Amino acid sequence: MGQEIPASGIPGSAIKWKVPIDDTMIIIPNEYGTPTIEDGYYIYANIYSLGYDIATRYNINASENNIELNIDYEGVSYKAVTNLSFIKEGESGTNGTDFICKIVPNIATGELNDYPMVTYNEDTESYSLNYTPTSQNLWFKVQLWHDGIKIFENVVSGNSNVEQDEEGNFKEVDVSWSILQNKYTNIPTKSQSSLITEDSNLSINAATGEVTFDATEYADPANIVKCTVTYDGMTYYDTMPVIVSRIKNSNYTLKLKKNSGFRYAIYSTDGRYPQYDNNQPFEIITLNQNTDISESTTYTWEVYGSSYING
Repeated sequence: MGQEIPASGIPGSAIKWKVPIDDTMIIIPNEYGTPTIEDGYYIYANIYSLGYDIATRYNINASENNIELNIDYEGVSYKAVTNLSFIKEGESGTNGTDFICKIVPNIATGELNDYPMVTYNEDTESYSLNYTPTSQNLWFKVQLWHDGIKIFENVVSGNSNVEQDEEGNFKEVDVSWSILQNKYTNIPTKSQSSLITEDSNLSINAATGEVTFDATEYADPANIVKCTVTYDGMTYYDTMPVIVSRIKNSNYTLKLKKNSGFRYAIYSTDGRYPQYDNNQPFEIITLNQNTDISESTTYTWEVYGSSYING
């Protein structure tokens, strides 16, 4: 608990509001004047109360939605940060339901500023994630939202933290994990037909959510995590693509630019007919010992994948 600043003391304190400039749903009305700019934020100084509007069009990639307040009072600095999350009712793939199921990185500390990504060093034969999970093998957790309220968040099955049944018990939430690996029938001729399952660098324990990474799969890996959530007699699904980068020199890093490309892979319940939000292209950032060399690097693009007849 922090010390409460008396209302009489606030007007005489140094007040600074920090509002993100890019990738945000937050809009500050013109009535608050012209802000200064500092490290990617609009700065509104010495304003007692700051109101905001919301962008008229929902953007799934607009994920910078927290406002930070800094106050210097009697020689002590205080900071408070909002926890704003904008979700769209009837998000893509939900058929308009007021329930939304979301896979999110299971982060121990800090925030994920990139996509879930595994970097494998072929010289050291070791890998690392671009974030620190709460447990080494528990990379993801699942959230269930109802009418904009988060009613469940966990790696494993449990109970809703909001909604109760007729007996007053919190409703059960069943969680099951899998790697989405499509199965196809390759039919060059009927006499030579064979069942093909896509390979993956990942495997995941259905009940515990523990992830295992296998670097030996090179050809067309299907690295898409799927979570099935059963709640109150209904079943919900979500899928999350995982990016794998391979390097031979630990001085170099490849990653995707934040909010470029798609963040979700949407499938039908049987794992077919994938849909991606292709409104924004993927952009690669190349680093050499934390120096951005993206503009001076030559890239070779290839298309991977095989075509089969669905079985």
